[in-house]
Amino acid sequence: LSLERLDLIKIDVQGFEQRVLQGMGGALQRFSPAIVFEYEDWAWSLSGSHWSVVESLLLCAGYRLWRIATAGNRARLAQLREGSQPGGHLEVLALKRHDPRVAMAEQAV
Repeated sequence: LSLERLDLIKIDVQGFEQRVLQGMGGALQRFSPAIVFEYEDWAWSLSGSHWSVVESLLLCAGYRLWRIATAGNRARLAQLREGSQPGGHLEVLALKRHDPRVAMAEQAV
């Protein structure tokens, strides 16, 4: 598979997001895609995944993380505080720091 572009990755693998992200290092560096994934504490616990590992992997790759909160038909973003441990359910948007969409995300906060 030869890709010229990879703009967005949506990961929904019920707790195995850590393994997917660990396997995509080259694609993250080459394409710098936006990434959307969910954190579900019970699923991550069952799969042996850890928020701190995923957060570190993405931060080291130059990403910033936002929580996607929905109310009705509107979505709002809130930047996640580095080192915080989420609980329950969380929808996450990860963007590279240099990505022009970061400015839009910061305005949406």
